[in-house]
Amino acid sequence: MPVEVIEREVRVAASPQTVFQFFTDSTQYSQWKGQHATLDPRPG
Repeated sequence: MPVEVIEREVRVAASPQTVFQFFTDSTQYSQWKGQHATLDPRPG
């Protein structure tokens, strides 16, 4: 079965360190997205 791939590029006016924090901290992610979030970030 073929796999459908969706890619999207977004430019963010912030440092990589700031963006990383928002993707790895559930409180900051919720502030950004405006919803409750539970995260379990893992390398890979």
